[in-house]
Amino acid sequence: MTRSKKLQSINESISQHKTLSALLNHAQKIETLDGQLQKSLPAPVKGLCQLAHIRGETAVFSCESQIAASKVRMFSRDILQTMQREYKISVKKIKVMVTPPNTPKIELYSVIMRPFLAHNYYAISRKNKSRMGTA
Repeated sequence: MTRSKKLQSINESISQHKTLSALLNHAQKIETLDGQLQKSLPAPVKGLCQLAHIRGETAVFSCESQIAASKVRMFSRDILQTMQREYKISVKKIKVMVTPPNTPKIELYSVIMRPFLAHNYYAISRKNKSRMGTA
């Protein structure tokens, strides 16, 4: 079976769209940072949360239960100091989200990035319509 010239791999498609490429790079950076941060978290909260996003001066963490979220909030000052001191991240607030267990990371990330994605989806779809002459 031969591949049509119109079909592209997903990696080629992502690399051609600056917005998608930037979003993927940001997600990979957050995942890498979360892996490093997990090693430095206070013992009572290690493994109870994951870094989901950093927006401005706010770090967003995701927990699987209210109990875990409460513990993370209780240690928020220590977590902030660790992020500032060891990783040179200028965050001043922590936001904690409770997400159900086994929530796929892409779904979690889309909830956090929904306003950004909606705006850029609109811009991309308008651009594609204008290329096709339907706008």
